[in-house]
Amino acid sequence: MVAVDPSAASFHAQLRRAGLAPQPAHNKVLSGIRILMALFSADKLRIHSSCKELLKEIDGYVWDPKATERGEDAPLKQNDHGVDALRYAVKTTQHIWRPQINIPLSQGDREDERAT
Repeated sequence: MVAVDPSAASFHAQLRRAGLAPQPAHNKVLSGIRILMALFSADKLRIHSSCKELLKEIDGYVWDPKATERGEDAPLKQNDHGVDALRYAVKTTQHIWRPQINIPLSQGDREDERAT
């Protein structure tokens, strides 16, 4: 499966021309972050030490202080391409792994699952 950010229309088209069948990634940020946090906390998701750049991104992932002042939860969008890709992969493939892994769903995650 090739999951692509839905906003990357030209990349999607390029992949189709190359004979691939890209699927739109499930890219709801907060839901994806909550799922990653739950998997990490339950020790169900691990990142290999050779993934140095991804580990740096995860370590540097922070909440946007301006969004926080407005009462919103939003990450600061910088140096996050690897984390975004991880979030897309985990969220987009959850229909495959979720039956084998029991992690609690938040209300927002349950609503997201019903919408997909």
